[in-house]
Amino acid sequence: MNFQLCKITKIVSVFIILMTFSSNKSESAILLASMEFIDKPATISDMRVGNHPDKTRLVFDVSHPTNLAYTVSDNGTSLKLSLPKAVWVGTKEINRIAGGNIAKLKRDSNPKSTNLTITSRHPIRVKNTFFLQPNKNKGHRIVVDIAKSSLSFTKLSKAVTSDANIELGVRSNSKIEIAQAINTGNPYIQRAFPRKTKKPTASEKMTKSYQEDKSDVVQNLYARGSIGLSMFNETSTLGGKSDFDAEFEPGFILNGAIGMKLENNFRAEGEFLFSQSSLKQISGTSNGITHNTENVSGDLSALALMGNAILDIPMNSRATPYAMAGAGLTALSLNDFQASNISLVDDMDWVLAFQIGGGISLELDRKTDIEIGYRYFESQDPEFSDVTTTPFKSNFSGHNFLIGAKVNLN
Repeated sequence: MNFQLCKITKIVSVFIILMTFSSNKSESAILLASMEFIDKPATISDMRVGNHPDKTRLVFDVSHPTNLAYTVSDNGTSLKLSLPKAVWVGTKEINRIAGGNIAKLKRDSNPKSTNLTITSRHPIRVKNTFFLQPNKNKGHRIVVDIAKSSLSFTKLSKAVTSDANIELGVRSNSKIEIAQAINTGNPYIQRAFPRKTKKPTASEKMTKSYQEDKSDVVQNLYARGSIGLSMFNETSTLGGKSDFDAEFEPGFILNGAIGMKLENNFRAEGEFLFSQSSLKQISGTSNGITHNTENVSGDLSALALMGNAILDIPMNSRATPYAMAGAGLTALSLNDFQASNISLVDDMDWVLAFQIGGGISLELDRKTDIEIGYRYFESQDPEFSDVTTTPFKSNFSGHNFLIGAKVNLN
């Protein structure tokens, strides 16, 4: 009799908590530990934050599974996490954590429970919550995935057990949902029951999969544009009747890209760039004539189509360093080179090129980042023809310093 009364008391307490969280006009839910742990005090030794393209993941290191409840505010910019049976014993200062979907995180000083308030600069939702069992390196963990929200909140409260065993007489592989119908004016709980769902047809599965894939692609797309300083290194030419070095003034570079955010903080993008620098000095021999003069005209330009891979390095702040590398094709043009009013060369060539670099992204808002970066650019040796159509080879490399903006397209 006492055992049955204890079970009823625990279940009623869950209902009361759930109704409390459902009373606000906001999204709310509870992740329940199994009956083995539901009344057992727990400790939290650490919390880690990982930023991914589609979510921000919180991982709590706990002594054992414990209840977790959350509520999202009406406007979606505030999330409250409550672990009523868990005491924070970690030494990490988490109030300064920020980045991804988190603008500010605050933990209260309650010695008997743990309560976190997460503030975001844009509407957010809880994408998933679940327990992780111990492995070789980690103990019990609770995972909370936070994602951007573009939909109105569904006023639905639910409870899920760690092993789907809340001792309500349902099979252990059943998900238990409590209170499916919640009225805004008078929230109430009907009863606990396994939810019955109709199995989708093969056609419905394919349609849903296509829609989800299409949504993820659109959500992860971005456009980027930048302008900056281009500094070509001194070039050397050799072959035929040409054996001279050319120096260039600092020039400009323009570029634009369309990219996609991938898993594990990687991005991939296709980039277009154009740079140009004026000729500064010619030293050496061309067409049998020796030149060593700054009385020159003409310019060097590069038009390139590149494919880039970028790795973002989350720092739990608005500033995110990144490293990149890319390869592609470039059209290098020696445009009307003249020395002392004598024409030397006016030709172009398509060759392979690569670039490496890095920089930092500064988050302005949910959609826009400012990017400051550096690129080292080098090409395969191009082949040109001088004014007498005699071929010669040259080498090209340079440094680019860029500032621009990256805009999410979702």
